[in-house]
Amino acid sequence: RQNFSPTATMPAPPTVTGRTVSFTDNSTDAEDAQSDLRITVNWGDWTISTGRAGTTFSHTYLAGGKFKIIHAATDTEGLTNSKNVTVVIPRKLKK
Repeated sequence: RQNFSPTATMPAPPTVTGRTVSFTDNSTDAEDAQSDLRITVNWGDWTISTGRAGTTFSHTYLAGGKFKIIHAATDTEGLTNSKNVTVVIPRKLKK
């Protein structure tokens, strides 16, 4: 049987609260169960998180700025698909 790449998706843009960004993974694959997909999130500041599809990922940035998040899904046969999203973290937090 032919194996197709998974689809890396998040249901909405990431939520930014102060310097913390979070999103729930919603990646899918035609051949594998969602729980079998491995997710890698590169937060764009030299930090990487890993987990399974369907997980909520969150990260707190140490400083403000513009960051490109690379969200990748890998299936059980090693095929990968990724999506990029840019977030803007405030340089000064409101008091």
